[in-house]
Amino acid sequence: MKFEEAFSTYDNCLHSIDEIAKLYTSNPKKFKANYNLSFVCPECYMAKLSFNNATTPYFKSYPHSVHDDD
Repeated sequence: MKFEEAFSTYDNCLHSIDEIAKLYTSNPKKFKANYNLSFVCPECYMAKLSFNNATTPYFKSYPHSVHDDD
């Protein structure tokens, strides 16, 4: 499943894919140190998401990542 935004447990904020793609490009050290493993589903806040810097960047859930039933 692909997402256009994700919630970061690092700063407790919702971030758009554009915002994170800019951070990834402009400040890779900050991205890796603070944000890389901090993304979760913006709806249930449980399922872990990864940032994918593809031609069209996106967030996707990790394999076997579990979303809240609600």
